[in-house]
Amino acid sequence: MTPIYDAHDEGSNATIGVSFEVEFNSSAVLSVSVLGSIRTIRDFTEGPSLLRDEIQRGIEYKEIENGVELTRLWLDNITTTTLSFSGVAPNSIQLDDTQNATVRFAAGTYMLNASFNYPQLVAYSSEKVLNSESSDIITKSQQQTDSLAFLSYTTKLTAGAWRFLTYFGRDSMIAALLLEPVLSAGEGGALEAVLAGVLERVNKTDGSVCHEETIG
Repeated sequence: MTPIYDAHDEGSNATIGVSFEVEFNSSAVLSVSVLGSIRTIRDFTEGPSLLRDEIQRGIEYKEIENGVELTRLWLDNITTTTLSFSGVAPNSIQLDDTQNATVRFAAGTYMLNASFNYPQLVAYSSEKVLNSESSDIITKSQQQTDSLAFLSYTTKLTAGAWRFLTYFGRDSMIAALLLEPVLSAGEGGALEAVLAGVLERVNKTDGSVCHEETIG
């Protein structure tokens, strides 16, 4: 597995993703593709197989050299998700009926590239997420502080690792209360990120606090 990173031109979001090989020991069929957020994917895989028309009809399929590429422009009209399969042998991947979007694979090894150009959050380091009085925790409990830093960004704190990695207002506020003695405070601190993330998502019509971001 290798990373994908294309910086593009200045002022545009970089395209990031992963590239890896997948091997099928028999023929395979890709009949349903869901290119969306984790929430959109979970609505299908863990819910009643729910598919959203505004998401699904945005997926475009096209043939590429020795393979097939799927793309979808997100609802923000900026972000694009790209999923491509390419095989070593010619004609090992077939795109059947672009309306029903069925991709058929012969047995064999394929290169899978998955990427998007969504703007990346700025993460806190372990040193930045903790206040100076608590810096000794970094050496005493490295795994825990690494996990905290992994979930902490300058615009919000996330939760739900490993499956969600998204904003949860309730979880962030409770965690901030529990961790208040050790979190960095003041301008640019972790506590400010928690409060800013919550205030940014307050419902302006009734003042209720957003618990979870749900847009696909």
